[in-house]
Amino acid sequence: MTKLMPRSPRLALFLGLTCLLLLGGGGGLAWLLARQGVRAPLRIVLITPPMEASEGLEAGQGQAIGAVIQDQLEYERRFASTG
Repeated sequence: MTKLMPRSPRLALFLGLTCLLLLGGGGGLAWLLARQGVRAPLRIVLITPPMEASEGLEAGQGQAIGAVIQDQLEYERRFASTG
């Protein structure tokens, strides 16, 4: 039967403190990001199709371009966009 405990108390202390440090750092980072996200203003962009039909594009192509733009805004710039 193998032992799961480290062989020396010094190694156990080092591993325990390292684990606590990583957990504390991760918790602090999560708190900081959550706090920053709550205070950041919500930016909303309304993407509307032009009043006239676009020349050279089919309806599906226009919708695909709009979806790509919407996804990019939401991913890169943290915008909430509606189409």
